Amino acid sequence: MKLRLPHMLLAAVIACLGSFSVATAANYAANSADSFVTAWNQAAASNEASTITITVPAGSDNITLTQEQRAQLNAISGTGNVTVQMADPSGKLVNFNYDLVNGQVSFNDITLSEPLGSDNDIVVTNATDTTTIDGRNIAIEGTNDAANPKTVGATVTSTNGQVGIGDNVSMEKAVTVTGQAAHTVDPSTPPAGEAYTRTTYDTYSNSNEQAVVLGNNVTMQDTVTATGQIVSDPAAKVTLNGDVTSTAGIGTVTTEQFDAANNQNSKTVIDSMDDSISGGIVLGETTAGSITIKTVGGNVSLGDNTVLNGTTVSAESVDLNKTVYSNDDGNWNTVVGTEKLDTIEGSVTLGNNTTVKGNSTLTADDNIAIGTNSVITGNTAADGIITAGGQISIGDGTQVVGNTATNAGKAAINLADGQTLYIGSGAVLSGNTSNGVLGSVHAGQNTQINVYTDGTAYTFINDGIDTAAPAAPTADAAPLAADQTVMTKTGTGTLVYGGGGATDTFGGTYQQLEGNLIIGHATFGTVDAATGKVGPLQSIGAAVMGTDDTVYDIRTGQVTLAQNSTMKGASASFGGDSTLLLSDGSVLDFGTPATFTDNSRVGIQVSDATGNPVPIAQLKKGTESVNVTLNGTDISGRLLNNLFLTTTMAPGTTEGTTTITQNMRGIDGPMSGYNGNVYTVAAALESNRLNVAAGSPAAQFYETLLRVTDPNEAANMIQSVSGENVMNFAWAASRTLRSFADLGRIQSAASMARQTEDTIEVVDAKGSPIARKTIAKGNGNIWVGGMGNWDDQDARGGISGYKYNAGGYAVGIDYKAAQGSLIGIAVGQSFGDIKDKSGFGSDYDVDSFMAMIYGRMHPFRESKFTLDGYGAYGRSKFKGNSYIMGTAANGNENADSFSGGLYATWTEHFALGKAFVTPYTGIEFMTTELKGFSESGPYGRSFDHARAQNWTIPLGVTIARAYQTDGGTTITPALTVAAAQDVSRMNPKSNVSGPLGAWNVRGVNVGRTAFRLNAGIDVLFSSNWGARVCYQFETRNKLTSHGINGAISYTF
Repeated sequence: MKLRLPHMLLAAVIACLGSFSVATAANYAANSADSFVTAWNQAAASNEASTITITVPAGSDNITLTQEQRAQLNAISGTGNVTVQMADPSGKLVNFNYDLVNGQVSFNDITLSEPLGSDNDIVVTNATDTTTIDGRNIAIEGTNDAANPKTVGATVTSTNGQVGIGDNVSMEKAVTVTGQAAHTVDPSTPPAGEAYTRTTYDTYSNSNEQAVVLGNNVTMQDTVTATGQIVSDPAAKVTLNGDVTSTAGIGTVTTEQFDAANNQNSKTVIDSMDDSISGGIVLGETTAGSITIKTVGGNVSLGDNTVLNGTTVSAESVDLNKTVYSNDDGNWNTVVGTEKLDTIEGSVTLGNNTTVKGNSTLTADDNIAIGTNSVITGNTAADGIITAGGQISIGDGTQVVGNTATNAGKAAINLADGQTLYIGSGAVLSGNTSNGVLGSVHAGQNTQINVYTDGTAYTFINDGIDTAAPAAPTADAAPLAADQTVMTKTGTGTLVYGGGGATDTFGGTYQQLEGNLIIGHATFGTVDAATGKVGPLQSIGAAVMGTDDTVYDIRTGQVTLAQNSTMKGASASFGGDSTLLLSDGSVLDFGTPATFTDNSRVGIQVSDATGNPVPIAQLKKGTESVNVTLNGTDISGRLLNNLFLTTTMAPGTTEGTTTITQNMRGIDGPMSGYNGNVYTVAAALESNRLNVAAGSPAAQFYETLLRVTDPNEAANMIQSVSGENVMNFAWAASRTLRSFADLGRIQSAASMARQTEDTIEVVDAKGSPIARKTIAKGNGNIWVGGMGNWDDQDARGGISGYKYNAGGYAVGIDYKAAQGSLIGIAVGQSFGDIKDKSGFGSDYDVDSFMAMIYGRMHPFRESKFTLDGYGAYGRSKFKGNSYIMGTAANGNENADSFSGGLYATWTEHFALGKAFVTPYTGIEFMTTELKGFSESGPYGRSFDHARAQNWTIPLGVTIARAYQTDGGTTITPALTVAAAQDVSRMNPKSNVSGPLGAWNVRGVNVGRTAFRLNAGIDVLFSSNWGARVCYQFETRNKLTSHGINGAISYTF
């Protein structure tokens, strides 16, 4: 390794880690700072080539020169030069620290070298004025001071090694890493008198594949050339002001056969991947000027926020071949045959937010990928700006604008034969010219162009696509030749296609598998001076799409012709649910009439005063007409007539110009026959329709709704935005609290039975089976229970129903307040989910916390009459999503519920003395308030508070009987049948507002009359322990509710 320092002061520290031995003859030796000064001055005065060999003193790892010792160094006399050599076979780090200050001594030439074959690393701390650093592995130390980068003036060369440059460094001169293949021959000496095979290996296995590694905030002022890769951390920033070239090192295996007379019979050379190293330039954020960035056998990858200003970027691939040679006049250099074994690809990848300007070009033998939101602008080149032998990808939101290709048959983007161009959502291709004519893309034969546009986005191909002519004409114009271009539209967004000229050059096939197409030429706002990007869309004017060879295959979505635009081609087929919308002055010009199948339709596209298309969502009520030219295509049987739009056509021939008239009926009128929330919301939607912004999610909803033909489908869409599913939360919260209250109330009857010495049987009015026998008096009970409920409410009164499932637990304690009475408290939690039953897809989790107080008493001595009651509170939290147009509206809703009840029960013993009948009645109160909240998402709505409330009178009877086992256990089954009537009801309703408008919405009107059936069994194991379980069933009009609860109790 060599470091040449002409005309400079040898500096502060020459540090050597490890012990050294001399690998080559030396004129002088040094093992201390003093001896180095002496040796140096002797060599400097010799006027001839000299070598100083440094070894470190025992017990030390460095030699340090003080300021005084540096001042004693004399200049090299005459034409002499000095080599300072360090040899370290142990492989430890060798550190050279140059502090180049003052320039007190002028040297002719000094070389700092490492013996050939050494694997030591050289770390250069300072080399401001150094001429050459030459060796294997070289590290240029950086600095942490980004504001004051370190300047390194050395020319750095490495052989089969790696050059690493630290953070915040400016390299003023060239960096070169040369890979040299190791050459071995087997056998080295031919065997005498016998045939043999000679194998020659030329391998780069001893080279470092990452030849140059750059730190953060590194500036390369001169060239960087490497056999192997030039890389940095993806997060690093790099500035390149000199050409950067990376070349793969291709290793070979040569096989030659000889006969016994040593005459050669064959020769084969194989390019071996195992013996090769690939090239590549892989950097983070890169700033480059008018330079060349090139790989030969490797990829170029530059990170996010890269700026290329006048930069030529190219990536060449390298084939690895098997080559067979023959003898030509005794020279085995004539190629007989070549077989490709593998390829080291050459692709270009640019990160997101990249800027390519100032006459830059991107060329690759393989693929080119441009990251999202990039801009390629203001470039001029004879053969275009982006040229690839493989596929090309233009990222989402990227703009290719204002570029020029001066040669015919070229464009800003050039797609090779048989390759694919991917154009991302929101991309803009505009203002590009090809040989003086508008054109963004030149597509070769048998190419594929995939245009993806997401959601409500627009992608613009504003200059047209030039397609190569077929290799041979087709017999039939409709089935185009296989070597033409196919452009495929996917994604639910819109492609805007069309140059501003009178003709177009796209002669391939256009397939629409998803989304929409507008044939028109877009005009944009002022170009942003800082970014080079065009401004927002201003208008869409007249354009032409297609040539006499173009075929249209429209399977879904809309095809809209802007005012005075032409759809030209050999043929067109419209299928699925596709719609063709014609503006005033539109022309259909097909070699054979267009065909319409499935549910495809033709309507009109109304334009505003400036000629821009008016979205269907913003069409005013009433009629509009357009004049169109059909040229033989019969659309009379395919006019767009649906629930909200009707279309008619003037009678007459399909040739020439005809008039098409459309009547917008609005949303409210066609939905006036629907009850529930449908008409109320429909009227609000109609009132808001003209206020939504074009291209917004709200506009997309209206566009979809206004094309619906089935009124029930339209009603379902309207219901999905109404918010009625949220109103039903009130019923779910009420049901949760009631299930908890039932558990506590029924348990109170069991507790009363556990605490008495009387022999009168008590059976709870709601069906709680009460085991009764004479036991020791108790003072209180502790119990733990669980409950679950499953509600299924169908749609009623035009309002969607729901399914609610929940389960939870409760704990309680009660105590005898006086003879024949008790009072208790309980708390519990419940966890469940509620889903709508109308296909909206809403799904919310429900978590509830509840507390209650309950009591029971026998007011009369006979104890046949029982009074009991409770009061309960619950807080339910609903968290989940509603879905509108398949998009989630996320919400978090809280509900507070209060419930209370008072019941009177009479227990009568049958004459047979075994069964008991207990008729009961009472009054129940329940109220739930939904708190106001707002949803997130493009269709997110805001809800005011809502309340559900009812007063209910139940009337029923319970039959029970107790059984005594031999072991002393008492088992009592019971059955309750009851009817319940809501005597006062408040259904939940709320004000709703959002991007689609504002309205009042109601929840489902639950039936007022209920039938209840409860059945269960109670077991008393001893004077202390008991358990019970109860099944509950309730049905109302289109509501079915199942519940189960049970508890284990301990009497103390």
